[in-house]
Amino acid sequence: MAEEGQVIACHDLRVWHGQIRKGYESNKLIVVYLTAPWCVPCKFMAPVVDELAKKFTNVMFLKVDVDVKQLKYVPIDFGVDCGVESMPTFVFLKNDVVLDKLVGADKVKLEQLTERHATIVVYFTASWYGPCKFMAPVVDELAKKFTNVVFVKVDVDELKSKAVDFGVDSMPTFIFLKGGDVVVKLVGADDKVKLERLTETHATL
Repeated sequence: MAEEGQVIACHDLRVWHGQIRKGYESNKLIVVYLTAPWCVPCKFMAPVVDELAKKFTNVMFLKVDVDVKQLKYVPIDFGVDCGVESMPTFVFLKNDVVLDKLVGADKVKLEQLTERHATIVVYFTASWYGPCKFMAPVVDELAKKFTNVVFVKVDVDELKSKAVDFGVDSMPTFIFLKGGDVVVKLVGADDKVKLERLTETHATL
């Protein structure tokens, strides 16, 4: 069985239905990667998808070969034509709802859409600061508990420009992103209960 950070190849209907059900039950963003062995752009995108799976470990990437007879209805269910001009196609799902589709080998757009539809918590920290050290294990536990949320750690000493971009001037700061927009900003290490509550709220949206 594939672990987080890997692309899951669905070779038959049993695997497909099992993985889709698992994704829905965990409330994860699912990216369905419709591909074909004869498709040259698909071969170009394969390592790109592998890298995205490693980067967005809390997003489920499912690879479907449209030439497999058992799986021929999967692209049809998503309204995807399996012709030369339609491969590869990426379908973004959450809770049985199609959020987006991307047709073609556009690696920049693929990463942008993955980031847009994932729930992301950006954790601004400094390795030398006591409150940040206190919150580090708290964030680790939340990442384990809320497997459908992507936690991104930013060390402000290494990436000062990112802190400036988000208007961060106090440590630690937690920025919640949804659809590429800031939805919540939480500053300080005083309220780990509130941090968990906010994570739970936005993980289910």
